Amino acid sequence: MPVSGAKKVFHRMMWAVMGMFGPMISCRELTDFLERYVDGGLTPEEQRAFDRHLSMCRPCRAYVASYRKTIELERSAFAGPDGPVPDEVPEELVRGVLAARRAAG
Repeated sequence: MPVSGAKKVFHRMMWAVMGMFGPMISCRELTDFLERYVDGGLTPEEQRAFDRHLSMCRPCRAYVASYRKTIELERSAFAGPDGPVPDEVPEELVRGVLAARRAAG
């Protein structure tokens, strides 16, 4: 998430200080590890770096939460392909899935 002025300086200082306590990853690197993180497939060192980043980065915490919610919605949407669609599944997602099924034949 973009930061400017004094906040940018503080942000850089915070990352430098926290880096002294172990490996750090950037927001971009966090997205590279996300699938393995959710599946529990990170090494202990990767897990610590990932958790350290999440402890300091509110936007990434929100991103991980939305990623998990997407997985949850996808699983519930395909749990019973011929059953009713749960109310919490967005209508545009339902339309997209149905359109993809029609296009696939």
